[in-house]
Amino acid sequence: MRFIFIFLGYIAGFFGIALGIFVYLCILTNLKSFGVPYMAPYAPVTKVNSNGYFLDPVWRREKRADYLNTKKEKAQNHISMKWRYK
Repeated sequence: MRFIFIFLGYIAGFFGIALGIFVYLCILTNLKSFGVPYMAPYAPVTKVNSNGYFLDPVWRREKRADYLNTKKEKAQNHISMKWRYK
């Protein structure tokens, strides 16, 4: 990949490098690993309200990620750490 970017920079300058990065990101978003998109949860976006940048702590995540396509949407009970709330 390094030599491809050097060649694109030689041919078209910064525009060639930017075009190469764009093509490389398009390839990465189409990859899948074990049926899960490689760039998940950032791309492809499947739900509007799911945010990959600001996540809840692990003990507060009660629903599974949408990109996993599981049968059960909930991963655990409503209050997963009941011992904290007694």
